[in-house]
Amino acid sequence: MGRRRTIRELIALAIIGAALGVAAPAGVGQTADCIDPNYCPQETAPVNTTGQLSQKQLRKRCIVKAQNKFGNNKPRLKKAIKKCKKKFPLT
Repeated sequence: MGRRRTIRELIALAIIGAALGVAAPAGVGQTADCIDPNYCPQETAPVNTTGQLSQKQLRKRCIVKAQNKFGNNKPRLKKAIKKCKKKFPLT
């Protein structure tokens, strides 16, 4: 019980610090100046100028959904992936 409480308190302090704009320690939230490439967060995928996802991104998302839904059922998974590829063709 005590461990959960301390974790909650740490999370609460982090949220309060972020809300007040307190500087994070080195290595947390680095965006532009990344020292260690293995530690840096991955960049977000580029979005079209209209704010919509590209066909490739939509296709990838569709395939991931199919894998989550039909992970153990190979024939249905294969059929769902085919539908994704047909619905979101790469041009």
